[in-house]
Amino acid sequence: MLIFIEINLNQTDMKSMLKSIMILGMITLILHSACKKDDKDNDTGNPAPEWLIPYQGTYTGTYDGDDWGTWSFIIADSPQIMLEAYSEPDNETYTYSGTIAPDGSMEFSGLNVIFSGTITDFMHISGTWQNSAYNVSGTFEGWKEPGSLNSLLIQINDADGDISLIYEYDNNGRNIKTQYYSNNTPSNYAIRSWYSDEITYTYYREDASVLYQYRNPLPLNNMGLSEYATYINYRENYTRYDTCTSEYNSQGYRTKEIRNVTLIYTANNDIEKGTEIRTYIYTNDNLTQLLLDYSVGSQTHSDIYNYTYYTEYIDYRNIIAPYLGKNSKNLHKQLEIIYSGESTLTNTIYDYSYDFYNIGFVKDEHVQVSSGTSNYEYHNIYYYK
Repeated sequence: MLIFIEINLNQTDMKSMLKSIMILGMITLILHSACKKDDKDNDTGNPAPEWLIPYQGTYTGTYDGDDWGTWSFIIADSPQIMLEAYSEPDNETYTYSGTIAPDGSMEFSGLNVIFSGTITDFMHISGTWQNSAYNVSGTFEGWKEPGSLNSLLIQINDADGDISLIYEYDNNGRNIKTQYYSNNTPSNYAIRSWYSDEITYTYYREDASVLYQYRNPLPLNNMGLSEYATYINYRENYTRYDTCTSEYNSQGYRTKEIRNVTLIYTANNDIEKGTEIRTYIYTNDNLTQLLLDYSVGSQTHSDIYNYTYYTEYIDYRNIIAPYLGKNSKNLHKQLEIIYSGESTLTNTIYDYSYDFYNIGFVKDEHVQVSSGTSNYEYHNIYYYK
């Protein structure tokens, strides 16, 4: 049933009514906006707090001590996080709830177990764990999985902690500093700088004196590669000056580098001149052989570097200096160095094997070195932004 009501209003009443409707409409709009804001704030899909964004990602690692195994957790849009730990002795997976604080400190607990640690550099976590019920404990460590194939190399760390390199980048993703550490103490460092007329790479000793420097004039060639550079190396007994010209193939791999070398000796200013020629040979986008011929003054030697590769493994590690040519496509399997003309040097073989992140990036590079009667092994641990 429809009911029609006739209302008679004079002009004054009409103005008053319209004013009331407008006020009521504004109040309704404000209340509606407030309700929407409350709904958004309570929405579990709400974007993460600003301080949490650099920490976001998947973290994996291992734990050891009185128990041992692997663990993983994901930092998404909330400081509330779940850690899954797989115990190898128990052959069981356990889940622990936890939180992260703005300073990167984290704690997970459950089943009388507590994991306490801190994320540093938004990528590496380490800490301790304990189980009060069984009075057992240990340590754990891990790192963030690379987020994409554009992830930038952030650190290479020898497994014994003796040597590490940390790379810094500008907003364009270009390497601007490489800091070297020895036993966790800053030592030498290198700076890359871009000017209007050249790119420079300067390597500094710990006392800030220059050990060597490359200068690559601009502009680069039509492939964005440097065809000419100068090099100065300040040694204790001499200073070495090189002028370097490079050739590249159509794929952007460097095929030859010719160096005109001048040595000036510190004690008597004697000068020796000569050349160092490096020839690069490729097979299927991999550098398979490097031939080095050195002839300066009375010193002459020819060295051969033979490389083999794991063709099933792509090398996703970041190219620090792309203007010097492309890296090999695959990961090294073996490097054999054959020295000729230097009686004090022994032929050396490097054998490589790898552990990987889920996305295919190298996590741990195992290197076995054989040189004469000397045999040793070291590891490179890789972290990424």
